[in-house]
Amino acid sequence: MAAVIVFTAKARNTGTKLKNVDRLVFYKYAEKGDIPFKNVAELREKIVQYSKLVFICACGIAVRTIAPFVKNKKEDFAVVVCDEDGKFAISLLSGHLGGANELAENVAEILGGQAVITTATDVNGIIAIDNYAKENSLEIDSMKMAKEVSAQLLNGEKVAFKSDFNNEIPKDFVQTVEKIGVYVTYKTIEPFENTLKLYKKSLVVGIGCKKDTPVENVESFLRTVFEENSLSEKAILKIGTIDIKKNEKAIVELSKKYNVKLEIFDKKTLNSQKGEFSHSDFVFRTVGTDCVCERAVVAGGGKLIVKKQSCNGVTIAVGVENEN
Repeated sequence: MAAVIVFTAKARNTGTKLKNVDRLVFYKYAEKGDIPFKNVAELREKIVQYSKLVFICACGIAVRTIAPFVKNKKEDFAVVVCDEDGKFAISLLSGHLGGANELAENVAEILGGQAVITTATDVNGIIAIDNYAKENSLEIDSMKMAKEVSAQLLNGEKVAFKSDFNNEIPKDFVQTVEKIGVYVTYKTIEPFENTLKLYKKSLVVGIGCKKDTPVENVESFLRTVFEENSLSEKAILKIGTIDIKKNEKAIVELSKKYNVKLEIFDKKTLNSQKGEFSHSDFVFRTVGTDCVCERAVVAGGGKLIVKKQSCNGVTIAVGVENEN
């Protein structure tokens, strides 16, 4: 959600040109449809619900208003500051990950002004790794390493690029082995001496378990399986299981914890999957299919990379989502 914040009547008039945003207006100048505020403390209470903020005022006012909320690149608001005439739209905070650079350009176009972008990679025409990650739905493993990659590129040094997927090599990167490199992956391994891992949510996890298995047991075993196979939990895309387990607390809670989709399959769907699967007569007699976890992975669009693993009544298999 986005909001435009104004403190004067002139700024309000400029702000009305920006559509599909909430308009937070100092109460003396608020009109119908506006959200009024009386002071900065009240304004701060209101802006926490937004991810993008456009201040039409002096930069200092904006800076002092947002100061208590500034944390890091992954959490900060996207903040743009404009003058009352709309001549300049300054990307003030979270230019890449938050989208303030793009927001500044959009605001400037609407107001007929000039976007002011100061991020070094943009100024020098070099790819911004955080932008690349955002555009490709990748999670940055280490912001410290992301800064080192950007510094290396800005200094004209070579940075390697490797991907476990069909990503093309971005401009400014090389395919040769270098001391520092970017790795698009689902794995925890580091192919370079200094590796920035960009995780793609691509792992499909199939789970089966005995009734009322504690969530701690399932989570602990999942971590063990991932550690033993050099897989990252940050790359989990979805979890799958059989329909009779759709309300199994451990599986449901685990999907919520990882904030991923829980896919439920009936035995007919699981049994229709093609491939070689582990077989258990007991499981087949109990639920109607021979291997819940492996078949759930394939039913969920994954290619098996870790076959059935078992521990204390929990079974887990892992696959990588098939690329189209």
